[in-house]
Amino acid sequence: MMCIRGDFTLYDAKASRLAVAFLAKSTHHTPEEIPALVYELVEKKLYKNIVRILLEDRFRKTKGYAYTDEINLLAEECFRFSKDGQDDPNHLIQARFQSDAVLVGVGAPIHVFLPEVARLLGTTCFVPQEAGVTNALGAVIGDIRAEVIIHIKANYEMNSEEETKSGYYVYGVREPQIFEAYAEALAYAKKAGETAAREKALEQGAIEISDVIFQEEQQNAMAYGMDLFLGSEVHVEVIGKMDFTS
Repeated sequence: MMCIRGDFTLYDAKASRLAVAFLAKSTHHTPEEIPALVYELVEKKLYKNIVRILLEDRFRKTKGYAYTDEINLLAEECFRFSKDGQDDPNHLIQARFQSDAVLVGVGAPIHVFLPEVARLLGTTCFVPQEAGVTNALGAVIGDIRAEVIIHIKANYEMNSEEETKSGYYVYGVREPQIFEAYAEALAYAKKAGETAAREKALEQGAIEISDVIFQEEQQNAMAYGMDLFLGSEVHVEVIGKMDFTS
């Protein structure tokens, strides 16, 4: 598509035009329309991924936050509204994502797509002169990181004799588990979180795990003049190495 639109001129665009003409026979679009539609798909994917990353960063510590299908649908609607503006009569409510963060472009074709995505997010972008090789360099020296968050919740009950007893539920991986002692719950959370994070890293292409990082964040509240433990989040991050020999 970049060859057809003149954004990539290293090779003859004849093969690209033939391919789009063939594609047009299987769609309801003309060969002239298809490149712009593909460009918009790339922009939308960039936009939605940036929104997802910003939301995950903003609400990382929020209880139970997850980038759901509903949020994904909202991001798509915001993209469409930002793209169409007031020209679409179906937009009876205005919704858009905006950011003050400057977007830095990485990868050879990024200069073609990032400026429009930055505009839709109400910000600016910077594409360094070395953008074409930055992505490859980052892949060579970069690590794969995978993170899992496990929740430990205190469980307070009143038995028939009105005596308080407690336990600790562990959520986040497979079925919830309950333990009498917090130390046991924490040990299980770390082990289960590490196993899940390792699996994620391997799925992303890591061939070995070089480091495992644990971080525990406790939540407490004052009740009846006492410091009451409510629960904690156990962040487990694994760092893996990629195979660059193949």
